[in-house]
Amino acid sequence: MKWGVVVLAAGTSSRMGRPKMTLSWDGTTVLARVLETLALAMGGRSAAAVVVAGGDEEAVRAEVSRVSGALARRLGGRMDAACALNPDFRNGEMIDSLRGGLRSLPPDVDRALVALGDQPQLSVEAARAVLEAAERSAAPILVPACGGRRGHPWAVHRALWDDLLRATPIPTTRPPAAPTTVPTPTPSADTAPVPTDTPAPPPSPRRARRA
Repeated sequence: MKWGVVVLAAGTSSRMGRPKMTLSWDGTTVLARVLETLALAMGGRSAAAVVVAGGDEEAVRAEVSRVSGALARRLGGRMDAACALNPDFRNGEMIDSLRGGLRSLPPDVDRALVALGDQPQLSVEAARAVLEAAERSAAPILVPACGGRRGHPWAVHRALWDDLLRATPIPTTRPPAAPTTVPTPTPSADTAPVPTDTPAPPPSPRRARRA
């Protein structure tokens, strides 16, 4: 099974007033942490990742280039990351970004893992649980669930991509069909939400001393 990864990062960051994806987060940036988490979740799998940019295209492209090189050096190039543009990002329809990301994946990809670029609290354990469940299951869509709440990232088989590409725009990236849920050992990205419309707070003095 060949995996693809679609990271949705086409927001305009209008409430922030500056690119959200490049905000500082725990010693790195918001987008870098998401990509690093997904790469670690992949383990020994090879994957093609597409980050879909929009309002902050220049900043997102630069960050993807920087992070992709760093991950290749650290992890041996197991997840190649590229950037695609959602030209309709001003519409605010996330399905447009999802479709652009799916179209940009290589033709040999069997399943895609869909994640949000502004959720750096995503855990390796939650993403890995979805990956492993998808590899054992024939279910076309799998989503993580913890404490009865569903979240991201979710996995979708190529068999459903045509339906997604033809779907009527909806203002969400939650699965369009009844999914199979995957119990995760830790909350997935948006079952334990951390707002990224304001910069992350600085580390506590106690944490700083341990670093």
